[in-house]
Amino acid sequence: YAHLGLGRELKLDSGLVEITYYNGAKLVLEGPVEFTVEQKNTCRLEVGKLAAKVPKPAIGFTIDTPTAKIVDLGTELVVEINERGVSEVDVFKGKVTFQGVSGGRLVGKKVRLSAGQSARCDPTGTNIQLGTGGAKAFVGSMPPQTTVAYWRFERGAADTVMPGTNGKTMCRPAVVDCSGNGNTLYAFNEADAGHIWRSSVPAASVPNSGEANTLSAENNGDLPGLFTWSSRNSSSGTDIQTITPKQWTIEASFMPESLSGYQGIVGRDGRDVTTEKGTLAPLYFQTIDGSLAVKFADINGNWHQAQTAADTLVAGQWHHAAAVSDGSTLRLYLNDGSGYRLVASTALGAGNTEMAKENDKRCWSVGRGFYNGKDADRFDGYIDEVRISSIALKPTQFLFAPPSTATASSSEKEGGPNNMD
Repeated sequence: YAHLGLGRELKLDSGLVEITYYNGAKLVLEGPVEFTVEQKNTCRLEVGKLAAKVPKPAIGFTIDTPTAKIVDLGTELVVEINERGVSEVDVFKGKVTFQGVSGGRLVGKKVRLSAGQSARCDPTGTNIQLGTGGAKAFVGSMPPQTTVAYWRFERGAADTVMPGTNGKTMCRPAVVDCSGNGNTLYAFNEADAGHIWRSSVPAASVPNSGEANTLSAENNGDLPGLFTWSSRNSSSGTDIQTITPKQWTIEASFMPESLSGYQGIVGRDGRDVTTEKGTLAPLYFQTIDGSLAVKFADINGNWHQAQTAADTLVAGQWHHAAAVSDGSTLRLYLNDGSGYRLVASTALGAGNTEMAKENDKRCWSVGRGFYNGKDADRFDGYIDEVRISSIALKPTQFLFAPPSTATASSSEKEGGPNNMD
């Protein structure tokens, strides 16, 4: 796992390496390959082969080769350039545009390709041949996307109220899901929920992605709480309300303004999911009188929790926290500015420890909890950079961990995802 900055070249002698751009575009390179991260939505393939999955937020993702320019319009595809300089694209799903390049300049007409089609350009960049694609085998081998939702709170204006909804018919998205899965957050309404974009942030950029961080969300009303609403979304990927992961990671940055009582950072609505108590929801990631806690029910009804001491948190200070389940142990990490440290853990025991859900209609929430069938435990303070993953991330992979100093080389051929700018 490593962070690759803009302009960084990667050379791979053999094997596979996965690269994930911040906007959700996912690439798998097959060696031998020479690859460069050019811009936040652009890469260059000098020689070799790559497979790409491009979600809606990354539409327009561009792959440059010495003899062709390929613009992805939301697809799954394979691009290959051989040692003779022949560029070829095979489209498995969606659409792309393909145009020849000669001497660094676009030449000829732009060709539009759909699923099942392919195009090949000779080393001069001037002769394009169309055909049928054969991308399925390579694209099908790509690892599944593991970021289920990522809420950054960046698309707003400081000190303005987030758009609300009446919870029934009026549907105005408040916070975009940057994972590409379409798990938008909604606010109940402006008058009661009172979520406000604020310029107070834990850091000017997110260390493990390099992305600018300019806004957070403050719970400012009497009834704050952001929630998913799958029936109102045009989901393009994993619907967070349906998942029951055995491995998972929840990350959030937060600054409490008070520490008293129960306050929900991230939660999952529902009841009657555990033998511990029927009024409990499936998941709580919360503060309790100055402590940090994660609690969840597994699909067998067992209740699990890890909690720190009561004096762990400080009001008026930003904290970065991560709750991780690998299926056998529940761990809680905290970073107050000097790196993540393990602050609590508990063994999950035998049996199936997948996270429970009441049903697919129950939402996930940010800034509140859920108890006895009702919204509860509103968070008093600021929340930023909330990410939910369907794998057990390592601390070096958390959002506010410093970028890895590992070099990009053939030694990474069996490596995991590489966060890109």
